Amino acid sequence: MNCKNDFSEVKGNAIYQRIHFLLKETNINTTKFYQETGITRQALARWKQGSLPSSDIVIIISEYFHVSAYWLLTGKHCEQADIQTYKQRFLLELEKFKSVIEQL
Repeated sequence: MNCKNDFSEVKGNAIYQRIHFLLKETNINTTKFYQETGITRQALARWKQGSLPSSDIVIIISEYFHVSAYWLLTGKHCEQADIQTYKQRFLLELEKFKSVIEQL
């Protein structure tokens, strides 16, 4: 699958819906999300109305939820993006493990 050219149907409202889905799936409330990402209520409201977040914000959100930016934008999985996401998750878990080991 060529993921680089498949952005024809990127819509702010759909991105908002995916963020809302991720908040529910991870059991994170919006206040915590706002505090930890620096994203404002107003920004989320704009995306709900159809505005698109900037690329920097897309990256912040994708890293926060450990999902690919490609999925956040399109709702589709891309094998290349998924591999990168799994690599990021693995490295985060490895760092947590190292921290626990160092405390012993």
